[in-house]
Amino acid sequence: MSSVDLYSMGDNDVRFSRLTSYSFSSPQAISKDKFGFLWIGASDGLVKYDGYSYKSYTNDPNDASSISNGNIRSILLDATGNLWIATTNGLNRYNYLTDKFIIFNFETKKQNFIYEIFESSDGSIWIATEDGIKRKKNNSNNFENFSYYNDRVGSNNKIGEARTFFQDIDDILWVGTINSGILRFDFSNDFFMQLPSK
Repeated sequence: MSSVDLYSMGDNDVRFSRLTSYSFSSPQAISKDKFGFLWIGASDGLVKYDGYSYKSYTNDPNDASSISNGNIRSILLDATGNLWIATTNGLNRYNYLTDKFIIFNFETKKQNFIYEIFESSDGSIWIATEDGIKRKKNNSNNFENFSYYNDRVGSNNKIGEARTFFQDIDDILWVGTINSGILRFDFSNDFFMQLPSK
């Protein structure tokens, strides 16, 4: 590894080490799991790094338990220790015992194109896709679909492409979308509402 200076703060130099043996391109997601492994998601595969060596995971069309796609968009380690990997062709949960993946495929190609995976404070798993939002409640194995939101006059409108999640200190869940603006989830009534414009 080689070190690179990022910036200096007072008398303390902050230095980063570059993983020079890492050969995958365009890292898009990074997470550290409960065992201390560093997981790196790139545009051409998933990599597990133990501090000394790398192991790569790519899709094998002849192996149904290989990762569903090599273009990794988002990685989540949930509160129970499950490692989730979102790709441009399906959602994966890593099986530590078999070193393989459990794949969740959805109804359409656009729903399998996932931009982000997120865990809310109630333990639900949320995914932002090219065609709406999906949620898996805590202790459930099924994902439910949210394709529409309520606008300011109470009409239902298609969400379309969702990109990112954020939950604030008041436990309000916000979603950023491409064409529907910012949405807020109403946990009491189980639907999305549009954030009013100025």
